[in-house]
Amino acid sequence: MWVAVLVPKAAVSAAVLSVGSALVFPHAQWKSVLPWLLSGWGLAQLCVGVQHRERRAPIGSPVAEWALIRPVFLPSHLTMSGASTQSGLWSGIDAQGKHLRLWLNADIHEARGRWRWGLVQLRGIEASDWTAAFDFGAYLRHADVTAKGDVVAWGDAVRLSPIEATVERLGWRWRKHLAQRFEQDETGLLLGIFGGDKKAVSRDTKEAFQKLGLAHLLAVSGYHVGLVAGLFLVLLRAQNRWAKRCSVVSVVVSLGFVHACGTPVSGLRSWVMLSLVWAMLVRGKRSLTWEAFGVAAVLACASDVSLPRQLGTQLSFLATASLLALAHEPRAAWRVPWRAQWATSLLTIPTFPTFPLWFYPLNLMAGVFMMGLGVLVAASLLELPGVDVLATQCMAAASRWAVRLANMPCSTVATHWMGGEVGFLFMLPFALRWMVGLLSKGRRALFWRVMCLACMLQGAALTHRQVHVERMSWLHLRGHPGAWVVTDGYGWRSWSSAPEDDKVRHAARRLGVEGGRDFWHANAAFEANFGQKKWIPPPMKVWIQRETFNATSHPVLDAELSSVSTGW
Repeated sequence: MWVAVLVPKAAVSAAVLSVGSALVFPHAQWKSVLPWLLSGWGLAQLCVGVQHRERRAPIGSPVAEWALIRPVFLPSHLTMSGASTQSGLWSGIDAQGKHLRLWLNADIHEARGRWRWGLVQLRGIEASDWTAAFDFGAYLRHADVTAKGDVVAWGDAVRLSPIEATVERLGWRWRKHLAQRFEQDETGLLLGIFGGDKKAVSRDTKEAFQKLGLAHLLAVSGYHVGLVAGLFLVLLRAQNRWAKRCSVVSVVVSLGFVHACGTPVSGLRSWVMLSLVWAMLVRGKRSLTWEAFGVAAVLACASDVSLPRQLGTQLSFLATASLLALAHEPRAAWRVPWRAQWATSLLTIPTFPTFPLWFYPLNLMAGVFMMGLGVLVAASLLELPGVDVLATQCMAAASRWAVRLANMPCSTVATHWMGGEVGFLFMLPFALRWMVGLLSKGRRALFWRVMCLACMLQGAALTHRQVHVERMSWLHLRGHPGAWVVTDGYGWRSWSSAPEDDKVRHAARRLGVEGGRDFWHANAAFEANFGQKKWIPPPMKVWIQRETFNATSHPVLDAELSSVSTGW
C-alpha cells in the first residue's frame, strides 16, 4: 500500500512490487506472496480513488465560503485561558459535502477544537520563497492541503458524540493539570513531552533539540507510550491468569495518553503495536512485532492515504522498523540511537541543512533521562512534596545545556552538498543496509547489488540531465541585490555582498542544483567612489565559457521562477 501511494504511477508501482518481491523471496514463496502484495496495491488504489472523489480539488483563485472545520493539530495550552490565534492544518467539509484540508490562521476559543462552522477566506497555495531552507508549499502539497486562508467569522459549533466529548474533556483536563502543576517550567518541555503541546516549548529550546538530534523527544511516539504503559506491563510476568489480564490497564491508559496529546500518527502507531503485542502475550502466544508493525502501517495508509507522503510519518515508521530488526541481537541497546539515526538519514540528510554530531551520546543518555523524568512527573502528579520543583529545575538545566551544546561550533556538520534527489539516491543503499539481514542468505547479495545498481543508474541519469544544458545561467535573487549565482544546471558558484550565503544556497538547491562548488564573499570588493560603496564583481572564470565575468556578456534563464529574478 505504501509503495502504491509513494510511487505516483500505478503501473510503475505494480512493477516495483513485483520485481522487488522477486528479488527478496525465493520463487516458491514469491508466488504465494505476490497475490497479497497486489491486493494491498489494489486497496491503496481504491483508497486513492475514493479520496479523489470525496476531496475537493485545490483552489486556484480566492474564494470565501462557509465550511465545517476542525483543527488537525493540538491547540496550545494558551487556549485554556482564552482565545488564541493559531496556525495549523484544519480538516473541513464544504457546502457540497467535499472534504478539504486547509492551512488556516484562526482564533481557537471555547470550541476547544470541535467541528464548527466558519466563514473562511480561501486562497491558493503560493510557491515558497526560493531562498528559504524549508519548502513550505511542498509540505502543504504532500499533506493534500487544498488551500490556505483565514477565518472571517465563526458560526455554530457541532455537538460531539458522548465518546468524543469524553475523550476531548479528558485530554483538556490532562493538559490543563500539567500546565497548572508545572507552571514554573519556563522551558515548556514538561508540557511538550507529556502533553504533546510543542508550541509550549520555548523557541530556543526547540531549535537546540533539533540541532542536537533530540527533536523526537518532543513527538509523542513509542518512547512515551512505552513509558506510560510500562508500569502496568510488568503484570504480564505474573503467573496468575487474572493478574496477567489486569495488564489491560496499560492499553487503556496509553490510549488515553495518546488522545490527550492530540492523537499524533507516531503515537497511534505505537499504541496499535502495543495493543496487538499485548493481546498475543496475554493469550500465551509469541509476540509478533513485525506483524503488528505491518497492521499499523496498513491502518495508517487506509485511514488517510496522504500519510505515507508526509515526512514525519516516514521517519516514524522507518526508525521503528530499523529498531525492530535489533530485537534479537546482543548488546542492542548501544546500537539503538545509531541505528535509528542512520536508517532515517536517507530522508534527513537530503532534506535538512545540518547533521547533528551530538546525537549518539545524547540519545544514549536520553533513555535514562526520560525514565527519570517520567518517575518525577508521576510522583509530582501524586502530589509528593517538592517533586514538581525538582522536575522544573531538571528541565531548566536540560534546556540550558542543550542550548550551550547546540551553539558550539562543532555541534553540527553541513549537509547541503548532499541535498536533492541525487543525495537521496546516494544515501538510500547505505541507510537501508540493515534490511539485508532480514532476507534469506541466498537473496542478500542479489538484493544489495540490484539496489546499488539501480540507485547508481538513476543518479547518473539525473546528473546527466542536470549537467548537459545548452548554456550557462546567471541568477539574481530578487530582494537580495548583492546575491548572484552562476550555474550549469548541476554545480554552482555564487557570491554576495551580504555576510551570509544561506539564501543563495537554498535557492540553488530548490532550483534542482545539487550542491555548491565554492562561495565568494564580497566583503573586500568595495571601493570608495565619491563617498559611496560600490560592489565590484569578482574576476572569475566560469566552467565552460572562456570569458571573464562582466555585466553584459552572459545570457539569462528563459523563465521567471517565483521570487527568483532571472534578469539583471
